[in-house]
Amino acid sequence: IIGFYTNGTVYPIPEPDQTYKVRMTGGHLIEYYNNRLYAAFDDKIFHSDAVYLNQMDERFGFIPMPGYITLLKAVLDGIYVGTGNDVWYLGGQGGEDPPSFSYMKVSDGLVLPGSGVKIEGEDIGKGLLGSSIMWASEDGVWAGLPQGQVKNVTKGYYALPAPAEIASGIGFYRDSPISQYVYIWRYRQGYGGGIGSVTIPTPIVSGTFS
Repeated sequence: IIGFYTNGTVYPIPEPDQTYKVRMTGGHLIEYYNNRLYAAFDDKIFHSDAVYLNQMDERFGFIPMPGYITLLKAVLDGIYVGTGNDVWYLGGQGGEDPPSFSYMKVSDGLVLPGSGVKIEGEDIGKGLLGSSIMWASEDGVWAGLPQGQVKNVTKGYYALPAPAEIASGIGFYRDSPISQYVYIWRYRQGYGGGIGSVTIPTPIVSGTFS
């Protein structure tokens, strides 16, 4: 549910009184990009009108995607969307508004739940300006830069569990005492358990997984 909070109370967004305009819908993921609010609900992305974040057009205010959405994060000139078994980049040279978005497939890996994190480009490499993102996939940790440029930054070092094994998870980035992307997950019942070590490649991190 999309609403607003003021003076200790939560209020729903009022219903618009314009033709074809409805209250902005919520979703399991939300993002703000180029003066619009975006909300992922199942396999669709709903978006608000430009500037007016509390309302959307019921005729054109959504973008269908080919599978359940597991990533919705914006960078400088577009939005990364993890859906089904793919990651897509929306925007770029096609334009920065939904009607003119271009759609570019940038990865075949399913994004692990809750792993998407927005960071600054300088956290990935010197001279990379603007917002960037990171996410976890079964084949490693990925970085998503502006213009749809992606890179598997851990390929060959280690692999994460299959998406079907994970019940929920959360990713975050910290820059002290060292710069690290961290993903923590909870296994589904019947998966995981035991003590293991992961090489990243150095140092070795050991822990109990349950």
